[in-house]
Amino acid sequence: MRNISRSRKVMLATISMAAIGWVSAAAAQTAPPSTDVPAASDDMSNDIVVTAQKRAERVRDIPLSITAVSGADLALRGLSDAQSLSFNVPGLSVFNQGGGQLDISIRGVQSYRGKSSLTGVYVDDAPLSGLQSGFIAGYVDFAAVDLQRVEVLKGPQGTLFGEGAVGGVLRYITNDPALDKVSGSITLSGYTTQGGDPSGEATGVINLPLTDKLGVRVTGLYKTLGGWIENVGTGVSNYNDEQVGDVRVKALWQPTARLTIKALANVHRDRGDGNNIVNYPLLTTFRNYEGTSFLQAFDPKFPTNYRNDFELYNLSASYDLGFATLLSSTSRLNTNSSGQYTQLYGGTPPAGNPYPLFEQVQLGFGNRLRMTTEELRLTSASTTPFKWVLGASYKDQSLDAIPGSRYARLTYGARVQQGINAGVVNNTLSKSWAVYGDLSYKIASMLEVGGGLRYFDDKRHDSDNVAGHPSFSGSFGKLTYRAFARLKVNDNINIYGNIGSGFRSGGFNAANKVAMGAPAHIGNETSIAYEVGTKTSFLDGAVAFDFAAFETRYRDQQQDVTLINSSGVLVQYTTNAGNANIRGLEWLLSLRPVRSFKLNFSGDVFDSKYTKVSPVAAVYVGDPMSFVPNFDLQVSANYQFHWASDLPGFIDIDLTHRGKQYSIWRGLTLGSQYDVSHPLTFLQASVGISYQGFQFTVFGKNLLNERHPLVPNPTGVYAQGRPRQIGVTIGKSF
Repeated sequence: MRNISRSRKVMLATISMAAIGWVSAAAAQTAPPSTDVPAASDDMSNDIVVTAQKRAERVRDIPLSITAVSGADLALRGLSDAQSLSFNVPGLSVFNQGGGQLDISIRGVQSYRGKSSLTGVYVDDAPLSGLQSGFIAGYVDFAAVDLQRVEVLKGPQGTLFGEGAVGGVLRYITNDPALDKVSGSITLSGYTTQGGDPSGEATGVINLPLTDKLGVRVTGLYKTLGGWIENVGTGVSNYNDEQVGDVRVKALWQPTARLTIKALANVHRDRGDGNNIVNYPLLTTFRNYEGTSFLQAFDPKFPTNYRNDFELYNLSASYDLGFATLLSSTSRLNTNSSGQYTQLYGGTPPAGNPYPLFEQVQLGFGNRLRMTTEELRLTSASTTPFKWVLGASYKDQSLDAIPGSRYARLTYGARVQQGINAGVVNNTLSKSWAVYGDLSYKIASMLEVGGGLRYFDDKRHDSDNVAGHPSFSGSFGKLTYRAFARLKVNDNINIYGNIGSGFRSGGFNAANKVAMGAPAHIGNETSIAYEVGTKTSFLDGAVAFDFAAFETRYRDQQQDVTLINSSGVLVQYTTNAGNANIRGLEWLLSLRPVRSFKLNFSGDVFDSKYTKVSPVAAVYVGDPMSFVPNFDLQVSANYQFHWASDLPGFIDIDLTHRGKQYSIWRGLTLGSQYDVSHPLTFLQASVGISYQGFQFTVFGKNLLNERHPLVPNPTGVYAQGRPRQIGVTIGKSF
């Protein structure tokens, strides 16, 4: 695959250069001059219209903390995936585990384990998150291109978005087809990575109005990403290259003024030769490693390749009844992933010996999810003081966790963790339904109060393919709620307070783990959050300031633990570990002294600690929660200007500084039991110019060449961000 990947890079570079030349020649002959440049959104963040409460509202009018990023800002700042977005949104934490699998958390609600999502992820009204493997949980990496906006809803969203939104919700809102004209764009990018192979990306969008009532929009993406990590065992440099293809088709039909029907299909393919993880030299230290090497010491010839695919289909229909709008949204999500899983641990060496390694390798570990959902929703018209939403949903899911071959090397008394065996396919079935209602009432011109309830019921069944193994069934239900009040001092100043709850279903440990001493049942996990905040705007939008203070009480966290049974076997399983409190402050200051210049200062501070733990938990009372940075700071600036009278341009700069994080897993009995990350600083900048309808951009990402681990890991395997990149983008819209 290594040679194939290099051939693809050469081919893509050749095709890209030819395409640039062809598009340039064609445009010089046919395209009229244009002054279009990628521009920052004219809206402040709190002026963007969102649908976070299932109706169209300005962010500033919603009584909870939301960060909304417009599609224009996403394109301008090169935020094309969830990980890059997270370094620009306070409270959102994302890192790529490798293999196209993401770990996503909001405001510190994070456990890494469990049988379903903690953060709800949606594309329009279609869920992109659901059941997860308790061994390698992860979210698919959605391509954030050709979007109207992204919404990040912070705090539990159990009432409006249901189970699996304990920390919050991440929503990608795609562009609808336009019915008035043919339009589109093509964008080609190429860039270098310090110490690695070159990369190239191509994105195309075509909007086709077929009639004045029917239109189609097609978005395509292909990128080949050069690796930068050396595989020490095989001697292959830059082995972690990746190829991604993504096609999204969206159709819009408006047969009458009252009826709107939308259909969406998104097909995503991701292939790679190796994950973006580093771990060598572990013989010197586990912490703050910033090298670019990977060592699979057990057998260097073991494969490292992976794949991660998904298909998402959605059909929605809305009808305006006058007093309310009725929506039906039907979705189907298929995911398939497989890859190699490596863990390194330290044993207990004799005095004077170097720090030894214990390695565990799982080859071909895979997940296969099939999820069908249906939601019916009735939303009142927004012209009266009394507003309401009533809804019902049904979800049918099946998840297969498919372990591959497993190998381990033991040194100095280290023990391999049991319970994950090749050929033992664990299947989880979930059939759930929910009903919910949410309402608000404007008591006076200044005061609005409201709240909501949702009842959820989830019937789950776990089994495997081993004859004689028991299966487990059970029902997990919960009533979640929210209540809020908003004081509208004037059209530009809002003060609010809210309380809301979130919920994640429990489940069951695998039968072979139960046979070795693990408990069968995993209990529900819940959160309750309290928040007060303000959203303000002054001087005709020249100054905007959002501020929120919050506390989240996280209960019965699902966490992996280990035990040594009576036969001396080390078993890893999932259980409810205990409770934690998370407190924090969050802010966003936007300044626009003149229309052409925009400056944002945002950030957050967190304090988290466990307040109660079970006897077998991998943490102690007083420990901080894993993967929760103690602060985030972001600064961004955008300036629009003209290089000459007919040459508009822009400069954009983004700086992110993230504080230290902990990863704690006590009771491993193997080496280090916690790890602390180094603070991270990322700087990116871009400069652009528009000429005769073309946009030319020179950009740099990770200009400070930050190579410290994105998150800590006591097992010694670190996810690393891509080193410094310098590149150019050429785009043409029509």
